[in-house]
Amino acid sequence: MKPESQIYQVKHGRIKQSVVAWCFKPMPPAELVRHAARMGLPSVEFIDPEHWPLLKKHGMICAITSSHGFAKGFAHREEHAHCLKVLREQIDATAAAGFPSVIAFSGFRRGLSDAKGIKNMVEGLKKIAGHAEKRKVTLCLEMLNTRV
Repeated sequence: MKPESQIYQVKHGRIKQSVVAWCFKPMPPAELVRHAARMGLPSVEFIDPEHWPLLKKHGMICAITSSHGFAKGFAHREEHAHCLKVLREQIDATAAAGFPSVIAFSGFRRGLSDAKGIKNMVEGLKKIAGHAEKRKVTLCLEMLNTRV
């Protein structure tokens, strides 16, 4: 292990750096949180809620929390109910923890035209945007491409 003086440390905090938990597998999440805290990072993203108390213990946040996964999403109307249920629960948990945002996904295209996918997404997101706003949680949308 490197001496403490050789470990990267956030110096000024102007840039809010964060790490994503799944990028460091098989490192246990608790170990990742400890390393991130030691470096002065303010956040570990997409970490399971069971580790949120550890983040808070180290004065950190989860800058963006998980939700319904990327395979299903708002581009397909038949998946709206599932996405809305999971998002509502995650928005509430994220707000209760004092964290700022939750991710949502378009889902895989599976033959949808751009126009139909966009129409479906707007329709679905309108059903949850007000809830996120009331809970003061930003809903972040990740659009998937045609290759995945």
